[in-house]
Amino acid sequence: MMSSSTFPPIEKSPSCLKNEEEKREQDTILVVDDMPANLGVLSDFLRSHEFKVLIAKDGQAAVKKAEKAHPDLILLDIMMPIMDGFEACRILKSQATTKDIPVIFMTALADSVDKVKGFELGAADYITKPIQQEEVLARINNHISLRKLRCELEVRNMQLEKRNMEHQEARHIAEAANHAKNAFLATMSHELRTPLNAIIGYTDMLREDAQDSGMNDIVPDLNKITHAGKQLLDLIGDVLDIAKIESGKMETHLHAFSITQTLKEVETLFRPMLFQHKNQLQIKTSEHLGSMYSDEKKIRQMILNLLCNAAKFTKEGEIQLNVKHDEQQHLLLIEVRDTGIGIPPEKVNTIFQPFTQVDTSYSRQYDGSGLGLAICEHYCRLLGGCITVESHVNSGSVFSIQLPLSPN
Repeated sequence: MMSSSTFPPIEKSPSCLKNEEEKREQDTILVVDDMPANLGVLSDFLRSHEFKVLIAKDGQAAVKKAEKAHPDLILLDIMMPIMDGFEACRILKSQATTKDIPVIFMTALADSVDKVKGFELGAADYITKPIQQEEVLARINNHISLRKLRCELEVRNMQLEKRNMEHQEARHIAEAANHAKNAFLATMSHELRTPLNAIIGYTDMLREDAQDSGMNDIVPDLNKITHAGKQLLDLIGDVLDIAKIESGKMETHLHAFSITQTLKEVETLFRPMLFQHKNQLQIKTSEHLGSMYSDEKKIRQMILNLLCNAAKFTKEGEIQLNVKHDEQQHLLLIEVRDTGIGIPPEKVNTIFQPFTQVDTSYSRQYDGSGLGLAICEHYCRLLGGCITVESHVNSGSVFSIQLPLSPN
């Protein structure tokens, strides 16, 4: 039994003092004891520490008050008539509305068996009578703090789960939209190619007829139609490639091939493009390039894309294609240099993104969709390599590709 002489005058520390506007709702303690003197002394002590105190004189009353008031903590005596503390704790811990309320037993029992029984029923702690104020205050504050932290953690977990569900839903929506976009692009690309090839074919026939009939004055216009049609056909092919890459449907076709022969084919395809801006091409290769085991078509397209990009932004300049075989690292090193307009520093990190131009104003001066470099970057990663760029405005650019001579 606790007496009033147990409690000396209470001094409040600065941490206990709160401004009125910052004061939170009082923590509620339910004290359960069949001894009125114990209830009175303990209640007065807790109220002096700014707790809201509820009292009950037996286990049944404790269960009812806990169900109604939902206190933050219960101080529960064990030895009581009608319903003892063990039974009251068992009922409290079996109910969803009260099972999370911390229960601290107050007992004069010294038998460890009884303490074990209390913990098995779900008690949070024990206080041994006669009760000391420092002990009871410390244990109450500790368990209330733990409960608040647990509640905050549960709220945070619920918020995180909700955000995770929202993020998953947003990702699914984005993936569905991306699949729909890729399907649309693939379908439209195929549908556009057929009539576009017909336009190019009929234009070529008209040009031949015009030349045979001596109507040479319309030949330049027909050449412009053919050129525009081929540009659009290339754009459709690039869009289709990007759609395949983004949908994960881009496949590789690996086989052994001669690097030298592939470079000859690239030169044949590229040389006519030099005349538009009166550029010069130099090709430098190391001796005995040999062969590699990779996707020849994609490598040829990457080199062509870089050369065409260089030719597009270079006028009356020089374009270099340097290719060498690094035997030590088992790599094919490809370098395309130009003396063109260069790339501003703030644009370098974005040029490998689809539909990105060095500058939007350039799209009026130069042909291109902004897909060529993006395709090169995707192909490099697909084949286990990488692509980098160094550039200075008005001084030209250097694009470098490293590719393994064979897959790992």
